[in-house]
Parts: sequence; structure tokens; C-alpha cells
Amino acid sequence: AKAEERRGSGYLTKAECRSLAEGYVERESLVDPKGKGRVLVDGPLCDALFKVGKKRQQQQQQQVEKYPTSIKRKELVEKWLDK
Repeated sequence: AKAEERRGSGYLTKAECRSLAEGYVERESLVDPKGKGRVLVDGPLCDALFKVGKKRQQQQQQQVEKYPTSIKRKELVEKWLDK
């Protein structure tokens, strides 16, 4: 965290989260070639955005979930913050 009062707390602001996510997308070349407004979802990003806990996974064992291969750039940070 950049703010002194949050340093060491483990919490980030929305802007800091966006910066981390955008940096990851650029570093891993995940910008969707079909449009800059979308991001390709790789394995680690899929886990970060869509992975469910073990308890919930056991409850949903019967259901097979399909994960998206890309998402809107605007949804990336929102989805991550919802976790």
C-alpha cells in the first residue's frame, strides 16, 4: 500500500489494484487482439477471478462450470475486488 496509514496492513486501494491488474495484463500480453477493451483470461488470472473455495467447491461438485476465455477490461478489477 502506498498510503502510510495502510502500509503493512495488506489492503490496497482500488487504484492500486487496477494498477497491479493492468501491469499483469501488459506483462503477460493478455490484451485481446480482437479489441483493446477485452482481456484474455489465462490460468492464474482465471484462478484469481473465478476460483471458489474448497467448501463451496464441494457443494457445487455436481455442477461443471465453464470459465470465460476473455472479459471486459472494466470488469477485471471489479471482479477481482468482489473476491
